[in-house]
Amino acid sequence: MRRARIGAAAASMVVAACAQPTSEHARDQWLWHTLVLDNQVFLEREPELAGGKLAKMSDGPYRFFRGTAAQYARDVMEPGSPGYWPTAFGSEQTRDVALVGDPHPENIGTFRRADGTMVVDFNDFDGATFGPYDFDLRRLALGFWVAAEQIDRDHAALVAMGEPVEQPLREGDREALARAVVTGYVDEIARAASEPGPGLVLSDAEAAGVVLGTLLEGAIEDGDAQEKLEDYTRVEDGVRRMIYGDVEAPRTLELGREPQVIYEDTMRRLGARERTLVTELLARYADSRDGIDPQALRLKGSARRLGAGVSSYPVARYYLLVEGDSEAVEDDVLLELKQVLDPVPMPGLLRYPSRPFSTNAERVVGMQRALQAFDDDDPWLGWAVVGDDGYRVRWRSGYQRGVQVPDLSRDLADDDLVPDDLVVFAELAGRLLARSHGRAPKGDGTPAAPAIAAAIGDDGQGLVEEVMAFVDAYAPRVLADHAAFVELLEAHGPRLGYRRR
Repeated sequence: MRRARIGAAAASMVVAACAQPTSEHARDQWLWHTLVLDNQVFLEREPELAGGKLAKMSDGPYRFFRGTAAQYARDVMEPGSPGYWPTAFGSEQTRDVALVGDPHPENIGTFRRADGTMVVDFNDFDGATFGPYDFDLRRLALGFWVAAEQIDRDHAALVAMGEPVEQPLREGDREALARAVVTGYVDEIARAASEPGPGLVLSDAEAAGVVLGTLLEGAIEDGDAQEKLEDYTRVEDGVRRMIYGDVEAPRTLELGREPQVIYEDTMRRLGARERTLVTELLARYADSRDGIDPQALRLKGSARRLGAGVSSYPVARYYLLVEGDSEAVEDDVLLELKQVLDPVPMPGLLRYPSRPFSTNAERVVGMQRALQAFDDDDPWLGWAVVGDDGYRVRWRSGYQRGVQVPDLSRDLADDDLVPDDLVVFAELAGRLLARSHGRAPKGDGTPAAPAIAAAIGDDGQGLVEEVMAFVDAYAPRVLADHAAFVELLEAHGPRLGYRRR
């Protein structure tokens, strides 16, 4: 049975490979066209921020990977594309699984629940939708492979500058990380099918492995110190106020003889129109929450934050300082209101928002609550809609801390991590994804874990090999696309030659 499945998958890989463009030039043109198309809303609305996003993607293959989820979706969903071949481990019952949408190492982080318990979970659901489970699984495995490639390049840069790297990645570590993701997923989805419920909950630093355990410890320290409030606000004369300006200075890249500013962390004052908008959004946010005290939402300050994210770098992101439980400055709360747009289109599948979600904001929040281990991972999570624009609202706290690939690079170089720690992290990430898929209802409302487990059957190793074959074949395509993308920026500038209409 396993041999037949792998043989069918291999045959479809050959067909996909034969259907690739006949030249790299054709692929480059496709990449140029789709990147402009996907970012046109930003290129029209705020071209400087659109250019900043594209320039940020040039930093390395991992940031490019983060900014090209739509290219990944086309490649794996459209017949004839380089990442396309049907899985031998799917069924009609596994085509409407609740998906994270863009799972990768940096979309995993910590949360502090309403009861004070710390947990690790996925933390970005902008792309959450319904679709085949292998879309997420392959994306996560590929993400770990690309992260390892990025770490290797970071270390090479350190060595070139004469800096020591105590724990370099070994030959085969890229593949080991990707394999660990799928192995963890296969084992955990079988458990989820037989043991419904939260299942795997990473709340103890010792049980979470070195990478996630260190993340939990740092989040507790940052949260207890009110790190986010310290970063973005100041207490003056007993009153807490927003700060404005550069929290971290921007940088400038020269691309195609054109300078492009890339914000790292800047707080910008709001004009009258934006102040009116955030006031209305805050009022409507209360409607998405039960039992919230209106006094806790008394607005004390607001700003637009620039520089966060990669795919979401140009979207509107507002920080609001609100009263909290009392008038004491110690329990002031910082909220983030982030505009959410359509999820990445998945050719051949329904496009959301549609039923059961009336807006993108409701989609993101509803899917987050369904996919996370607990619906109060973020006790301030909610949404607000004004006109056609939807915003997800979340708590900005030091208790919420995400994995950062540059931190992994540095910790390996400094001997604070060893490569096997990353393998443990990758396996746990695969298990987290399995639990997310397994616990959230499918599009038809039925449980997903039994359907996925039935599709895999007793050939979990076959699924591991199928995903590894995908990663081995497609990961070099990501690296080649990144190199071509950098050349496109050099030739056409940070906005890829786009001119506003």
